[in-house]
Amino acid sequence: MQGKPTLGAVKIEVSRDGEDIEVRVLDDLAGIDVETVLESAVAKGVISEKQASGMVDPEIRQLIFEQGFSAAGTMSDTSGRGVGMSAVRDVVESLGGSVVVDQSAELTRP
Repeated sequence: MQGKPTLGAVKIEVSRDGEDIEVRVLDDLAGIDVETVLESAVAKGVISEKQASGMVDPEIRQLIFEQGFSAAGTMSDTSGRGVGMSAVRDVVESLGGSVVVDQSAELTRP
């Protein structure tokens, strides 16, 4: 489980701004390990080493939305198949929305 706790907390906030709806999902975990994402993306051929050398954190975090991408070392019932976040993005975009990863805020455990 790559050092993650068995149980975590997730908070979902929904707000409206005119016709736009914003859904924020916050967690109490460490966020996205950009080094692991970058290494996995290069190893799996999602990007080249040359592309990786010029990427900054926000760009690296967006790699989790690539079809077939997974940073999991092994496949399990809940991770490693590379369909989760790309499926989320595809559904949201089909509804006219967008998905942004922002690690500036996180949920603190009660």
